[in-house]
Amino acid sequence: MMKAGVRNFRDFLQLYNNVTQTCFDACVTDMHYRKMTDSEGSCIDTCSSKFVNVNHRMMSLFMELAPKLGFLSQPGGNTGNPLTK
Repeated sequence: MMKAGVRNFRDFLQLYNNVTQTCFDACVTDMHYRKMTDSEGSCIDTCSSKFVNVNHRMMSLFMELAPKLGFLSQPGGNTGNPLTK
């Protein structure tokens, strides 16, 4: 069984890599220069901000719906947020 901290770190790295790859593919259009153009930098900022906002919204919805759907069931039948126990 994988420890929760290692699993959380792995999930974070996977999300970070996904954001990096997606925003790079969408925003970096000219590889002829060492530095990003202003428009590429602006695109990267917007793209990464959207990913962060969507991730926060998804986590909020998950924390709201998970107890109702039984995802956060504790041994003994208790449900709730395991981070507050």
